[in-house]
Amino acid sequence: MSTAGISAGVVGLGGEFRGQRGDAAPGLWAWPRKISDPVRIERIGSMRVRYGKARHRAKKRLFKEARGNFGGRSKLLRTVKETLVRSRAYATRDRRMRKREFRALWITRITAAVRALGISYSYFMHGLALAQIGLNRKQLAELAVRNPEVFAEIVAAAKAAKSAA
Repeated sequence: MSTAGISAGVVGLGGEFRGQRGDAAPGLWAWPRKISDPVRIERIGSMRVRYGKARHRAKKRLFKEARGNFGGRSKLLRTVKETLVRSRAYATRDRRMRKREFRALWITRITAAVRALGISYSYFMHGLALAQIGLNRKQLAELAVRNPEVFAEIVAAAKAAKSAA
């Protein structure tokens, strides 16, 4: 019978512990000679903590967000995580791009409407500034599409302010 793994009770802050050293002399308890000497300490009489429910909930949230992707991109956890990182990056980029694209659309609509009335976009915008008309491009584009007669009045006011300056 080998007594290489002698164990002794050690009372610490967290309750009763049992330490084991393989190189202890038979029948003796030996403390580590240096801080780097390995000592295995086990907790006696407690349950281990399980994170199963929380982990399951987190994975379920990830899989729900990845729904609609092809193959492993919606079925395999590691691939789902990579897919979501990329999709969030694209979403951030495209939120900014959407603003640029709408502004370009409004400018195109305003340009088409003012050219039909005989002036250029830049001439019209400068006339608006001189006339102190505070409509933004989105509002002007909506007026040009939905109320052409009101838009024509605004263009006339911009022309008058530009010619007076």
